[in-house]
Amino acid sequence: MKIAIAQIATIAGDFEVTARRMLEYARRADAEGCDLVVFPYASFTGTQEIDEGDYDAYLYDASETLAHFATELPCAAIVPVVREVSGDIRSEAFLLDNGDATPLRMSAFASSLSALRQQKSFPSPDEMPAPDLPEFEFRGHRCGLAFTVDNLDDYRDFDFDIDVLFYLPSDSYVKDDPDTLCAAALDRSRYRNDAIQTSSWLVCANSLGGYGDNIFIGGSFVLDPEGSLVKSGPFLEEALICCDLEGSEQVQEIEPSLPDGPKERRLLWGALARGLADLVREGSADGVALMLDGSLPSSLLCALACDAVGPMKVKALLATDDPATLELARRLHIEWRTPDFRMPVPQPGAWAQGSPELERSIQEAFLQELARQSSSLVLVDDDKTGLALGESISCIRYAWAPFGDVYRSELIGLAEARNEISPVIPEAILGRFEVPEIFGIEHAAPTPRRQLACLDALLARRIDQFCTYNETMQLVMDPDFKKAVLHRLYDALPKRMVLPLFFVVSLRTIDEMKSPLGNVWMDHEREAEDAPSFGEMMERLKQGLEEGAGRSDAGEIPPAGDQQALRDAFELIREMSGGASGKHQDEEGQEPEEGGFSLKPGFPSWENPFSEN
Repeated sequence: MKIAIAQIATIAGDFEVTARRMLEYARRADAEGCDLVVFPYASFTGTQEIDEGDYDAYLYDASETLAHFATELPCAAIVPVVREVSGDIRSEAFLLDNGDATPLRMSAFASSLSALRQQKSFPSPDEMPAPDLPEFEFRGHRCGLAFTVDNLDDYRDFDFDIDVLFYLPSDSYVKDDPDTLCAAALDRSRYRNDAIQTSSWLVCANSLGGYGDNIFIGGSFVLDPEGSLVKSGPFLEEALICCDLEGSEQVQEIEPSLPDGPKERRLLWGALARGLADLVREGSADGVALMLDGSLPSSLLCALACDAVGPMKVKALLATDDPATLELARRLHIEWRTPDFRMPVPQPGAWAQGSPELERSIQEAFLQELARQSSSLVLVDDDKTGLALGESISCIRYAWAPFGDVYRSELIGLAEARNEISPVIPEAILGRFEVPEIFGIEHAAPTPRRQLACLDALLARRIDQFCTYNETMQLVMDPDFKKAVLHRLYDALPKRMVLPLFFVVSLRTIDEMKSPLGNVWMDHEREAEDAPSFGEMMERLKQGLEEGAGRSDAGEIPPAGDQQALRDAFELIREMSGGASGKHQDEEGQEPEEGGFSLKPGFPSWENPFSEN
């Protein structure tokens, strides 16, 4: 069997144009003698959910286009469709062959349900794979299809008799996740083991381009059952990758990829440029508008915009007369303007004095006007470090911050990687990055760049790596500096209520770190290093309840000894409220009333809702 991967970039919802382009790829695959062409996850319907009021009409247009597309195909095809069921995103894939369209996952679910009903027994979820995992036959080969790494786990861990496993990743590019880098990180991802443990060909068809805030980088590949690379596609480019699963294809050597190396920086730069280009194209904007203030982030943003949409579509406002910034604008061949941002301050009554915040607001107003006149998308240079700490977050409506999920220390590496391609950023600008003013940061490292790296490492540990307060405090840094950073992170929560839009390129974005409105709780250091986690405490509570009540009949009061087990179990809940005794000392060192505790010194106690009954 000879298959083809159509690594194609599309616009979500543009069904007719997408179907025509998919048909072109199918004809090229047929001309290469392929029996089947596989399209990536996002190629037909994109990745974003549709408003409930439009969903039925949207799905109707998609199905009509797909039905017509099936009748014109010169060879068989697998086409994914992203749909919404009860508010959740579900992925389906249709096998189109000889004019017929078979929903693979729905068919698998129906077969699984029928088999379970005949058995009249339903095993627990951990004893069976997902019921909608396809296992189908095509041209004499047993095939499976996966969208997620959880699906891959099921094919690997359970008894599936398959020859070919098609993998259409639903996860977009994440710079720190080798599994989303596809062919760029085969030496440190899971896929070689998946092929070996399933004893099947692994055909990965990765999506390409920007779909909202998600970016896919391509890099599709084919591994043989021994985990060797047979075919791989390019990154950030469209391609048709053909592979004969029965022929003598030449095995390629898997190149090692080093984390945080130049290759990864260039890949991140290319992904951001591709996402921005597709965003402008999908939004029907004529270009982008941005501010140049002489700093490295704004200069780097301008270079990214030029790489994404071309210098003719970049319009800039110069907020400085710095010679290096003017040189940057000339090197990039962009159009710029130098408005007079001044306004009469102080105002009558001296209620408004001149300040950097007021000046920034005036500049943003001018930038919005430039974008309105030129039908451009507003770009701002906010980065993840600044957003996390609440630094001057832009309030422009529908402004995009391409670096909003990239730490400031990473921007320095991106600038160096971009200058290796062509030296567009003057040397004088490379050192113009701001190190946030945080207590103790001058003692964290000897140079500003290393100070910024220490700060970002601390933020990444707390945000990206999901570490607790205590785990974050274990980093080898000055304790006062670590406390200052974490307190600043919590204090900035109200400022992060309104964030610019940005591309998701990390394991966890800053807007995912939330706290309910009105919640004043803040984590703190705890003396017990081996304190049980919430899950461990709940398991101990469950065991205590079972020990206390499991040996008595329903409705009976447990014996005295068993009641002690119940008291021990409920004591765990008091520990969750703070301390083994369930008591806290207030600011003057006085203990609150029995059963209560204070959120913060000076706040009223909350009566413990748990009684002895």
